[in-house]
Amino acid sequence: MQTIVADADEQLCAWLKLVARDGTPRDACLGAILKGALRCAAAGRALAKALWANASVTSLDLCRADLDDATAAYVARATRAPGSRIVKLELDGNDVGPRACAELAEVLVSNGTLTSLSLEGNDLTRGGKLEKPFDGLCAALGKAKALTQLNLWRCGLSEAAGKTLAEGLRSNELLILVETGGNDVLAEDQRDVDATLRRNRDALDDRSTTAKAEARRRRTEAKERAVEEARREKAAEVDAWIEQRR
Repeated sequence: MQTIVADADEQLCAWLKLVARDGTPRDACLGAILKGALRCAAAGRALAKALWANASVTSLDLCRADLDDATAAYVARATRAPGSRIVKLELDGNDVGPRACAELAEVLVSNGTLTSLSLEGNDLTRGGKLEKPFDGLCAALGKAKALTQLNLWRCGLSEAAGKTLAEGLRSNELLILVETGGNDVLAEDQRDVDATLRRNRDALDDRSTTAKAEARRRRTEAKERAVEEARREKAAEVDAWIEQRR
């Protein structure tokens, strides 16, 4: 309450009201607003609570908002709300760590709308000291329902974390873009990651080609049915006219 009341320009208050009323624009870029709050973490938790009942935001940008790990976890949890429609979540340049990784793992296996997740510039494993939550996130990639893009640029990933990421991706069939630059990922593990992404992109192209062919077939059949229906209607009209004349 103190954080909200201390909002001098009332931007935070205005956004919280919009979120609560489900009246926000689809794209919400709130990093600067949260960073300018009296307490960034408190402002982030207030936003996460309001987001739990929101269905109007589809793209949430909280980059460089000075969010701590716990607050990032609260925000991630909000994307698991039954009515959430968030497709893109950006948490670049915060203090996202093990706690948020554990929550994001739950999000990936339960959220059917989140297709893009960016965690650039966060020390996810705390310098390699807490890698188990990130390992869980990698394992969840194999069960992810919708994710197609993942940004892990400069996330402090060790060689072991890179190997875990490559292993987790092997059973994923949706991801087509994963950024891993600025980490200690070994070349062999990067080749495995690239091979998985290439396989997924090829499969996506095949599905797209098949879907287009199926759509053309359905359009052709619909056109033929329309022509046949018009022919039958015309024949019926002629028969009725002949009967009337008779």
